Amino acid sequence: SASWRTEALHDGQWHHLQGRVSATDRKVQLIVDGMVRAEAPWSAKTLDDSDKAPIAIGADSGKKEFGQTFKGWIRDVRITHK
Repeated sequence: SASWRTEALHDGQWHHLQGRVSATDRKVQLIVDGMVRAEAPWSAKTLDDSDKAPIAIGADSGKKEFGQTFKGWIRDVRITHK
């Protein structure tokens, strides 16, 4: 999994966070304010939605346990396919 410690975000300012998954590049990335801050290998050919589970924004839903939640404000969310 890709992770990054968030101490740098505790400055009272808004920040742009972006998650990027590329089957072509075979990696998942966390991009903060335009800079790649973490990345990990991605082995799937597509994003699998076969279980039709809801998308969780601001929480770790890998095991459907929401113990790692985001503390702050989320203003806008956009999901795109390019």
